[in-house]
Amino acid sequence: MVPETEKLQRIKRPQLADLAASRIGDWICASGLRPGQKLPSEQQLMSSLGLGRSVVRESLATLNALGVVVTRQGRGAFVAKIPTPLIQHRLRRLKRDTEDATQRLHWVWEIREIFEVAIADMAARRRTDTDVDNLEKAVADMRSAVEQGMWGTEQDARFHNHLTLAAKNPLLVQVAEDLSSLIAASRQDSLSRPNRRVTANEEHAAILEAVRKGDARAARRQMRKHLVTGKRLTGSASRED
Repeated sequence: MVPETEKLQRIKRPQLADLAASRIGDWICASGLRPGQKLPSEQQLMSSLGLGRSVVRESLATLNALGVVVTRQGRGAFVAKIPTPLIQHRLRRLKRDTEDATQRLHWVWEIREIFEVAIADMAARRRTDTDVDNLEKAVADMRSAVEQGMWGTEQDARFHNHLTLAAKNPLLVQVAEDLSSLIAASRQDSLSRPNRRVTANEEHAAILEAVRKGDARAARRQMRKHLVTGKRLTGSASRED
């Protein structure tokens, strides 16, 4: 008999589309758009938010589900024909959820910087020729994936995994596995940004070069640069960064 799963709780993680929906909602209120008026096109929203089409569409679907906008096939999205105070009330509920998600994502980036900068240092000092070969392949595979129009998230994760293995500390590998679901959200958020997939892999190549040379200081510096850039692109950086 298959066990019932009703009591399993859904795992919550930062949702990029929800953050985008909150931003669009804030803009609707600030711009003075009236009920029934049309929102900017998907292309305009993609450009303004710095996000891909799939994320923008998902954010509009979220606003549609909240009853804040109405999407019409082939015509675009329109502000719902309901009183403005009701729109604002619905957006406040969304904002509470996204503020929690934003804070959580900021914490994840902080953990990554503490954790992965140290890993880069150890990898530079302990790597073997096999480790370097694996890192080179991960960089090449991500470049190929991006050239084919893919996000490269799997290849990105593989690079960081090989770097962790190169540190030659089995407990670090275990901790990395425990953190993998949290880190995956920040990785997806970062790689959804226009041109980030290319620059992220270029940063991987710089980390690889430092590791190849056994330059621990350079490896730490290049990893910190890689992570700080990701934080800034996703709006998770603090004033200290």
